[in-house]
Amino acid sequence: MRLLLVHFHLGAGGVGSVLRAQAELARKAGFPVGIAAGGFEGPAGDFERFEIPELAYDAPGAATPGPDELAARERSLAAKLVAAARSVGGKSHGSDDDIIIHAHNLALRKARVYPGALALVARELTVLVHCHDFGEEWRPDSVHDSAGYPEGCAWAVLNGRDRAALVAAGLPAESVTLVPNAVRIPALDGGAPGRGGKRELLLYPVRGIPRKNLGEALLASLFLPEGLELAVTLPPSNPLDLPDYERWVALSARLGLRARFGAGLSAQLDELYARSRCALSTSVKEGFGFSFLEPIARGLPVAGRRLPSVIPDFEDAGIRFPSLYTGIATPEGLFDRAAFDARLDALLARVAASYREAFAAHGRRGLAAVDETVGRTRARYENPVLDFAALDAEAQSELIARAAADPGARAAILEGAPFLAGLADAEAPGGQERAVLEAAYAPDKAGAVLLAAWRGAADAARAASGRSPDPVSLFRSLSRPDNFSPRGFRPFGGAGNARSPA
Repeated sequence: MRLLLVHFHLGAGGVGSVLRAQAELARKAGFPVGIAAGGFEGPAGDFERFEIPELAYDAPGAATPGPDELAARERSLAAKLVAAARSVGGKSHGSDDDIIIHAHNLALRKARVYPGALALVARELTVLVHCHDFGEEWRPDSVHDSAGYPEGCAWAVLNGRDRAALVAAGLPAESVTLVPNAVRIPALDGGAPGRGGKRELLLYPVRGIPRKNLGEALLASLFLPEGLELAVTLPPSNPLDLPDYERWVALSARLGLRARFGAGLSAQLDELYARSRCALSTSVKEGFGFSFLEPIARGLPVAGRRLPSVIPDFEDAGIRFPSLYTGIATPEGLFDRAAFDARLDALLARVAASYREAFAAHGRRGLAAVDETVGRTRARYENPVLDFAALDAEAQSELIARAAADPGARAAILEGAPFLAGLADAEAPGGQERAVLEAAYAPDKAGAVLLAAWRGAADAARAASGRSPDPVSLFRSLSRPDNFSPRGFRPFGGAGNARSPA
């Protein structure tokens, strides 16, 4: 087997670390491996490099190419990918039968040329499409135009919900493999983390991007017992996410909240875990859910918002999360509801316009799916009592400021969400949870699943011959009204501007 991993870029962290780990797994398994990307940063690694500029993100605001130009660019990228794959291991004239092209994150529109190019590649070589996220899940700035997805590929996903969505969208079940990420499981040096340290923390181990819902973490900090402080580990790496992050930093400072931002800039993550009583997650959207599993790997309990997209997979494996909640009811009168409704209507109008533009080629069926889904989503906001995650940053900020200054407001919040008073006392995981975690998600176990996916990719691709997932069906499955949150969006300006790559 010869393997070519493909992504828009190869950085030092994030998806880059995943690709480096996959390349190392392939090398240890004894077969040649290369990585094709639009650009490379970080350590060299023991793999062949293929820098292909057409894989890089489209420039913000770049004009949409005409059909002829787009087709030419797709052919050019496809030819470069095929040539790179055939040259991995120096076997430029070897058989194509043992080549696997493992393409990451096709389902986000970062490079417009990517899907069409992979469709051409899949006619010659085996392609495994690995989806971390979907533009069809309330990401209107990242959904592909109506050209659709390539046919005859093998597919891999990070969670069971996404697998079910792809099968419902027209792929054979045998063509879609659940390939979870690996979780590092360190040895515990006796004793429970966070006991007897210099300071006890409620640790939110994430980069503070909008979908991590930092406002809800600050709300939780209002109910922490004395001596405990919220710690958010890292700022965003994408400049587009910084204004939202800086909003919460400034609000916390202005209100004098017990919250520290950028804690991971001055301390190692393992050190922070060792000084923590509990981990917190208030995220509204995750592809895999590292922030739920990594604390358990360190013997630390996890409190916070339950995500139906990922938690059922972990529970099916045997890992319990007794301290997660499904929502925080916000009492009436703690923010300007009329102003919020106006902003919500504007946001939903931009979302609808962007999805309608993307699905226009699907005719009435695509447009009806958008109108129905957005309409049902707006109807959910007719309830006078909303979940805190259903609010935008402005409304969340108003509510937090009111609650910080008014004991009566805090009491009203606790009446509807009494669990907020006990987040720091979440039940620690037992040995059984950690053993289950190791059996299902340790690097060697997750690696074995990925190796099996590579070895079965040719058969999976043949089973999907002539078939690809239907984007409208994916949208219906993934952009459900009950998983909509304004905190899941990076700001965008509407149809056209919304369609510019993020």
